[in-house]
Amino acid sequence: MARRIGPLLPVSNVARRHLSPAFLESDSPWREAVVRDAWASLGSTVLELPLVAALDETAEGPGWEVIGREHLPSPGTRAICFSAHIGNWEVLPRASS
Repeated sequence: MARRIGPLLPVSNVARRHLSPAFLESDSPWREAVVRDAWASLGSTVLELPLVAALDETAEGPGWEVIGREHLPSPGTRAICFSAHIGNWEVLPRASS
């Protein structure tokens, strides 16, 4: 849905304006594909976000594992955390709980 509706929204024109000078040799169909893919990525993230809380922490199989949890602040403690952008950014809040 996001891939189809997003490019029709006026905010997508910002992406189009920025893609043209950033990729001078690109053609209009390529830029439109980039805009569609960006909306598809955003749509996937929005749909995945509510499911993160249901991911089970497991040693093997589906789920995920936090290594070094002892270095994270206690739940309820204010902190600024930095993480690598290598996957779902939504996992960081779950990892700190």
